[in-house]
Amino acid sequence: MFEVIESKINNFGKLIYLESSHEFVSEPSVNSDITILVGYIYIGFDSESSESTQVWGFHHNFNWKSSILIPPKAHQGKVVLDEDINPGDSKRITDANSWKTDYDISNGWLRFGGENNSLKSSYVEFFPGTIMGIDDDGNITELWLHPILK
Repeated sequence: MFEVIESKINNFGKLIYLESSHEFVSEPSVNSDITILVGYIYIGFDSESSESTQVWGFHHNFNWKSSILIPPKAHQGKVVLDEDINPGDSKRITDANSWKTDYDISNGWLRFGGENNSLKSSYVEFFPGTIMGIDDDGNITELWLHPILK
């Protein structure tokens, strides 16, 4: 479903978590007319390039499990949709319904995913503070997020 292309990312963006509304926001907001829903977190894609653009959405912090997290070694790049999805459409990753959230208060990293897939996944940072784990079959296995808390 997804393919990774290594490239430099624009480091001017930032990922924010708004504690009052329990949601992630990416700034600046850019064109994302295709969305992939992971839990209640949206991953936006530009339909013209099929490239990932940003992350946003609701993710309540009441069930974040306190953990010690070391973010995976990730390369910068683009995540590209490898299937036809029409502009304006959304697709849900159903496996994410059972994913857990771990949060390391000491370094600010959050991991949202299934079983730890570090041996089976490749990691790409496609937006500042936003890393996606993708397995050999092109499926999303987890998200690593390093938001600014507000």
